[in-house]
Amino acid sequence: MAAGGALAQTVQFTDLDADNDQVLTNAELEAVLGPDGAAVVLNDLDADADGIVTVAEVTMQARPALQPREPMPAGEMSETMQNTAEIVEDDLTDNDM
Repeated sequence: MAAGGALAQTVQFTDLDADNDQVLTNAELEAVLGPDGAAVVLNDLDADADGIVTVAEVTMQARPALQPREPMPAGEMSETMQNTAEIVEDDLTDNDM
């Protein structure tokens, strides 16, 4: 099996969280997913762009599995993040007085 084939499997948060501190650092992600996989996960799941992924961020995205994908160009949001931003913007507009 090619090295990349292993990444197609489902990866649990606990499989990535080497020190069991409930956050995933870039180093922890790279150790399992490689640099490209780590970049994709951070791009997709690090909602507050602080360089780590928390359990809450993973839950918020409700992704069934961490699977490798092509990284997006800098400055672009994933469809999920874009939809979330639109919902929040709509909520803020609806609540303005």
